[in-house]
Amino acid sequence: MEFKKIYEVEPDNLAIATRLAELYIPANQRQEATDSFRKIAEKCIADGLIPQAMLMYQRVNKLNPKDITSSLKLAHICSEQGCQEIALQQCERIVEYSSQTNDKEGVFKALELAVLLRPESPDNQRRLAEVYLTKKQKPQALKCLLIAAEALYSQNQYHTAAEVYEDVLRIKPLHQQAFERLGYIYLELGDSQKAIDMLVPSCQSDPNNTDFLRALAKAYLQIGDLDNTYKTISTLFTLDKNCSEEFLELARQFLYVGDLDKVGTVLDHCIDTLISEGKERQIINLLEGCLANNSQHIQSLKRLVDF
Repeated sequence: MEFKKIYEVEPDNLAIATRLAELYIPANQRQEATDSFRKIAEKCIADGLIPQAMLMYQRVNKLNPKDITSSLKLAHICSEQGCQEIALQQCERIVEYSSQTNDKEGVFKALELAVLLRPESPDNQRRLAEVYLTKKQKPQALKCLLIAAEALYSQNQYHTAAEVYEDVLRIKPLHQQAFERLGYIYLELGDSQKAIDMLVPSCQSDPNNTDFLRALAKAYLQIGDLDNTYKTISTLFTLDKNCSEEFLELARQFLYVGDLDKVGTVLDHCIDTLISEGKERQIINLLEGCLANNSQHIQSLKRLVDF
């Protein structure tokens, strides 16, 4: 080939090198074309000709999709040039092709870059976690899963977030953050018993956490476990007096089930706080409710006289 002779004379002439690489294609010398475009790309990078290097790597990628190294270099260059979306698309193509060819390392490297480019992507974090698990790298997998779960939780995707936090517990059964988040998530989803199963250990590990106690009290109330609701709110009250509404709601529930003595017990526990907050009317309504249920209920009569 005439161009090959010219190229041997002027090996640094990119125009000649590119034309020679192009001529290999119709001559059905695809490997020579691929190797030539790759060398040109490397030369362009060395000379600071980044757009030209990107074009050459694109040609390599088109000629030989199996060349994962060149495909990753193209993705890295795109990311360095601020072309994040193009880089992510390139990573996705690498993952797809590498998965088809069972190239686990190709999948791993592409997902690593994708997560670096967009760490808030739950899907990529979860996929990378799966790869880490196959490589027996549990700490790295755990980190990816936690990032994914937090992103999903912040987006109110509670069902999916719960799945990811459950995955965390399968790796590390006593992971405190997973227990805490699952408690809130299950409460939000209306699965109160599961919320309790998660919140009880959280409260035990951090007994002064008022947020945990409020959530646990709410969960107990939702399943109708009024005695444990009372115990939990009483503990909360020792830490934060701003829980009169929780006491009032509990008193209403005791009234609803007809446990009139407990209504008075609950009111007595926070009576000063309720009065200081100007909630005498709510107290009277509850006591009158007790008397409507049983006009001879002595405790309610005595308390009502005080008002």
